[in-house]
Amino acid sequence: MARVEQTRTYPGLDQRAAWEYLMDLHHLPEWYASLSEVIDPDARWSEPGDRFRFFYGLLGRRMEVECVLDEVQAPLMLRYTAKTRWLPDVHFRWQHTVLADGFATTVLMETDEPTSVFGKAVDRMLVPRLLERDLSRSLDNLADIFAVGIPE
Repeated sequence: MARVEQTRTYPGLDQRAAWEYLMDLHHLPEWYASLSEVIDPDARWSEPGDRFRFFYGLLGRRMEVECVLDEVQAPLMLRYTAKTRWLPDVHFRWQHTVLADGFATTVLMETDEPTSVFGKAVDRMLVPRLLERDLSRSLDNLADIFAVGIPE
């Protein structure tokens, strides 16, 4: 089982406006690393059970991923599960903390325990590095976007 956690602080930013930006599926390709296309950007993404699909680039291959919203406490916390064929499910938790000047975001990503020999090898050798890399790039992308102002 892989586990990755990172925190970023976004000073001078309205947390509710940032939440709205993050929850808008049309914006995902702007900031989420290795995501090439949201298949259904108008999908509902606000209540448990809501789902959407996207294409993700992994080792030169284009993989379809389905995300299922598990829990939401707007505008402070979001939990969802990303499911794709051949790889273990990835559970995401985005936790936002309001600060005196802006807010902090902590993202935790954990994978299910893989059941196949291939899945175990990939989970131990590859998945943690990929999750860490993409999460770091995604949060850096958000910092760049938020530094110039949240797009409409």
